[in-house]
Amino acid sequence: MKFIDTHTHINLRAFKEDASETIQRALDASVAVVNVGTQIDTSRQAVALLEQFSEIVYAVIGLHPTHTFGHDFVDEEEVQFKTREEHFDIAMYQELAKNVRVVGIGECGLDYYRLPDNRDHEEIKLLQRAAFHEQIKLAIELDKALCVHCRPSEGTLDAYLEMLNVISDVKKDNPSLRFEIHCYTGDAETALK
Repeated sequence: MKFIDTHTHINLRAFKEDASETIQRALDASVAVVNVGTQIDTSRQAVALLEQFSEIVYAVIGLHPTHTFGHDFVDEEEVQFKTREEHFDIAMYQELAKNVRVVGIGECGLDYYRLPDNRDHEEIKLLQRAAFHEQIKLAIELDKALCVHCRPSEGTLDAYLEMLNVISDVKKDNPSLRFEIHCYTGDAETALK
């Protein structure tokens, strides 16, 4: 393989009709694929796609912070979708992680960017923190890489600084924890930390 796309979402609804064909085109172009789950259903779909390919297709399974509370959401491409509130069920994710081509846990983390006005923001942050900590524990238990999504409130570094504190504290007792930051729009100084 010439390249590895470390963060695809071919397991999401947009690829319902042509997921297999899309992955095959990537493989034909010498690109390995890592499909990333955002909740239990899309994590299951990422693992199901592994069954269709004996080649270098991998999965990351986990609960995205925006799926820890239900709301209407508009993404960067202005696609509107509704999420359902999901609590991280470690047993279900442990079962999915039995596949040897599940290489990571996530896309987990903290996303304070677009919190809904009709919900208590501190309650939402608590839900995100709890799911993040549980997924960190699972990554350590299974010796898998952690895929971190982190986005702060507009005009701040709040989620980044909190994420840095969490990861730094965890790494003191678990120096072998591997992770990558998927979403980052902050300044260079914080990135260096």
